[in-house]
Amino acid sequence: MRRMLTVDQASKEVSLSRCELMRGIHAGIYPALRVGAGRGKFLFDIEMLNEAITENIISRTASLAGKAEAESENIIPFGVIRRVAQ
Repeated sequence: MRRMLTVDQASKEVSLSRCELMRGIHAGIYPALRVGAGRGKFLFDIEMLNEAITENIISRTASLAGKAEAESENIIPFGVIRRVAQ
């Protein structure tokens, strides 16, 4: 049987704030199940949540590395800059 946690329990388990988990649910980053009618409550499968967090970290790291590489191509080495005579 899968272990299901409420938002408060999951935030303690994975060391993310309640607010971050709620943002992630609404953004589609973190998988959750809404239980109950109307406003109900969200439940997390802790294994799926850990996998989603890991994938999110990996994709953010990869995109940051790509940005850093792209920015390094736009950097002019210090010795190349010369003063233009007027």
